[in-house]
Parts: sequence; C-alpha cells; structure tokens
Amino acid sequence: MRISDSFRVIEKEMIGKCELMQNLLKMADKASLSESSVLLVGEAGTGKEIIAKRIHCRSRRKNGPFVVFDCSSYNEQEIEAELFGITSNDSFAHRHDKLGMLELANEGTLLIKKISKLSLTVQAKLINFINEGIALRVGEKIPYRADVRLIVSSTDDMNHLIEQGLFRTDLFYSIARINLAVPAIRDRKDDVELFAYHFLNKDKKNEEMKSLSPCVISVLKEYKWPGNLRELQNVIERAYILAEGMIVDKNHLSDHICKKEEVKEEKVDKFLNFKEVTLEDLEKTHICNTLEFLGGNKTKTAKLLGITVKTLYNKLHSYGMIGEEKELSY
Repeated sequence: MRISDSFRVIEKEMIGKCELMQNLLKMADKASLSESSVLLVGEAGTGKEIIAKRIHCRSRRKNGPFVVFDCSSYNEQEIEAELFGITSNDSFAHRHDKLGMLELANEGTLLIKKISKLSLTVQAKLINFINEGIALRVGEKIPYRADVRLIVSSTDDMNHLIEQGLFRTDLFYSIARINLAVPAIRDRKDDVELFAYHFLNKDKKNEEMKSLSPCVISVLKEYKWPGNLRELQNVIERAYILAEGMIVDKNHLSDHICKKEEVKEEKVDKFLNFKEVTLEDLEKTHICNTLEFLGGNKTKTAKLLGITVKTLYNKLHSYGMIGEEKELSY
C-alpha cells in the first residue's frame, strides 16, 4: 500500500438548506475546479474541514491524499518539523528521515488548520514553497519538490493579525486567492433542526430512532450555540441517552441550553378563543398543528402524539381532512 492510500477520503453529503450554506457550497464547488489556494474562515466547530474535503473530493486531485495538519497541536519547533519533515544525521549509518505533511500530501491536498498559529519563520518557509514548489526538511540541505494544493483554515481575523505584524501579507494573499466564510450555526437557524435530527438518529436502526418535541426544536433554534455543531452534537447525543421513550423533550436538554434562552411561547388565543372552545376542538387543533409541524408525516405524528396510525387516520377522517378511500402517506 502506498502512503497516499491511507490519506484518501470519500465525500460525505452536506447538511444545509439555508441560503448562506447554499451559497457557500456553490463557491466551494467553483473552487474545486481550480488549483488555487483556499482560505476558510469561521468559528471553531462550524465544519470548515468538511468543506475542505468537499473541495478536494470534487477536484482533479480526488484520487490523491487529503492530509490534515492542525497547527494548534504543536509548538513552533514541532510545527516546522511536522510540516516540512526532518532529517536526523547522528551518523551516516544512522540517518533518520521523517516525511513532512507536504511530502505526504504530494499529488493531493493539504489542509492546514489554524494557520494563524504559524510563526513568522515558518510562514517564510511556506511562502517559499508556494512560490517555488520546493521545501527543506529540518536538518537537510537538499530541497525536495512536492505537488500540493493548499487549503488553510482559521478562526481568527486575518486582517487584524496582519495589522499587528503577526502574519505576513504576502502569505495571506497567496493562501486567500479564494476566501470562503463558513457561517456559525446561530446564523443558520433553518438548518438547526436538520442537524439535530442527523445527530439524534445517526447510525440508529429504525426501531431505535427518536423524535424531537416542538418545544425542543424551539429551544434549539433560539440558543446561540457558541460551540457550533460540536456543541449541538454533544447536546443531542446526551438528550438521546436521557430520553427513555421515543420523544426527546425539553427536560432532556442540558440546563444551560434552557436557562440562557427563553422559549418564545406563542399565544394560544392566536388560534383559539378559550371562552367558547371545547375539548374536542383543543384535540383537533393540537393534532392538526402537530401534523403540519411534521410536514404531513402521519407516522411521525402518531408517534409524537402517542397514538396509533390507525387512530390518527380515523380522527383525520372525522375532521373531514381525508376520505375513506385515500391511503396513508408515510
């Protein structure tokens, strides 16, 4: 097996229907058609690495390696050795070479995460590689060549770092030929429910799948999610474990989720006049609202209401909403 084989990746389906995300995906797909370097900027946990994988998997380098290097995991000396490689010459007979990330990513893509952590010294070596296509291992005098497409990501304001003298202007313009902003989950409220259900029932069998109550979805959409998708995944996976039944309710969520964001309850008199309403009217309204909320899915509606699909069908028929001949839609 070649080294590059262990770094091959397969594109995964992206989750997101909001306009911000759709525009980002269109730009990412355009970026995949070129060889230009890409800068992905966004808060931690927003999915920058997933976007980078999409670009790689749709590029001409899709059969090559996709290597990820996180600068925040190493100190300054380690970063240089990990990125460019290192040669140790204890003696001629004991020469030890360690391939750098650039060599491992040859004929593929290298994602450098948190690039703002690079020292100015390492930045200078990286700009030389971008311009010349050659690099030097630490402790080596003979350069090597590598054919690598660079994608870099950052959680910091790069312009601010340049103003402070912490990031080279020439390197910035070399890596930011295509600049993509990855939105935070709080700016993608239309996608919160999609992600919540994805995390809730991921890798679950049909009989193990659970549903989120309308109250929970309201709470999730109102919360600001400072930890973005990672925090949402943590909250949902915890809620799944705590929910003994098939419905995840508000009391299954972490306390800080419910306390920090008050759910805006809709006034009931928007739908009903309680001076004249009957119990049958209340039941009908609740069933109809639940059915509408779940997009007309009768199986999920029945499960959420705690009744059988047949009972739901009979009630809808009594309301005149479906005829006797019509089949149930699942």
